[in-house]
Amino acid sequence: GTGSGACIPCGANTYSEVVAATSAATCTSCPTNAASAAQSQSVSACSCNAGYSGTSAGPCTACVAGTYCSGGTLNTCDANANSPALSSVASACKCNAGYTG
Repeated sequence: GTGSGACIPCGANTYSEVVAATSAATCTSCPTNAASAAQSQSVSACSCNAGYSGTSAGPCTACVAGTYCSGGTLNTCDANANSPALSSVASACKCNAGYTG
């Protein structure tokens, strides 16, 4: 701020790289399907939501069936296993019929 009032943090899922900002309008939203903590200072603080992959700057893309996404990284289920779309953990990958593991 300008010294004339309280400095208000940008909210969760936004960031601001502006020094001495005087308006909440300087807070920029993270890309679609990404989130950040309150008081984030750059787009690099944004990360794709669980079930999505991509970089902090976006886009964050939905994980398709047969994959899972964690920390913005796309991972493929093991051979002969499958998972539903938007999976975010390896345990979502289940053996296909006729297989066990």
